[in-house]
Amino acid sequence: MILEEQRFLHEDLERLEQGISDRVAEDPRHARERLNRDHQISGFLDRIQEQSKRLLDIYKDADGARSKEIQSISTGEPLEEFYKQLKDIKTFHAKYPNEPVENLERAYKKRTQVEGEPTVSAIDNMFTGEEAYGRFLDLTTIHELYLNLPGIKRLSYLQYLDAFDSFVPPSLNIKRADKMTDQYFTYVGELSQYLESFMRRTRPLEDLEKLFKSFDEDFQKAWDENEVAGWKLEVGPTLGPATDGIWCKDCEKEFKNDNVYKSHLSGKKHIKAAELRAAREAESGVEVCH
Repeated sequence: MILEEQRFLHEDLERLEQGISDRVAEDPRHARERLNRDHQISGFLDRIQEQSKRLLDIYKDADGARSKEIQSISTGEPLEEFYKQLKDIKTFHAKYPNEPVENLERAYKKRTQVEGEPTVSAIDNMFTGEEAYGRFLDLTTIHELYLNLPGIKRLSYLQYLDAFDSFVPPSLNIKRADKMTDQYFTYVGELSQYLESFMRRTRPLEDLEKLFKSFDEDFQKAWDENEVAGWKLEVGPTLGPATDGIWCKDCEKEFKNDNVYKSHLSGKKHIKAAELRAAREAESGVEVCH
């Protein structure tokens, strides 16, 4: 019954469009209600895409089944095919008497809230209590990962909320070499996944795939040009007659002569930087070279 499925899909699309129109016309007063409405519309749009794809496949008629059904109806006894399909329907419902029938008229209509009935929302389980339906971020677990990073400045949770999106000193005083660890990549990966999830939950009607793609392109361009803050490649002193400076890999500094460099080696800052670099390279299995 391909033609019946075709008719059903057209009706379903019209009901979906009406359901979206009814919700767009609403003006919810509370953020929770607005967000719930947006998620309902997003679900309707996803179903429109699915049903439209099914409808296009029917019209393409790759296997010729639609053409055969039209031919069987238009030739021979006019009611013969009708009674044949009616018999199939009766046989199906006799075999499955409790099979529910989808009522498209009610499927996408907004339910009228009955007084005293508990309000159930599609977004009730999407957010934590701290997120308050998308009004705030909940970075408590990410903050714990941050505190376990070596060499970072320990921040309270409130201080971290002001600085979590900064990856350069003084907010994140970790050198490029010390970021090349599984621990740091795990932290950044978890933060990225949370923020992406938060945007998907709070902006269901935006084209986030396009937005994320633009982020990736901008980052890749900056990376290729060595312009990512906090990730610029270490460039030591130029070799040759133009300079006789000495480069300290631990502190990423250049010294004009050997005496100043040797004096620097006994300083507290250098010793601490050398220990951090040695610990990082020991963790990654790289031999430290001086």
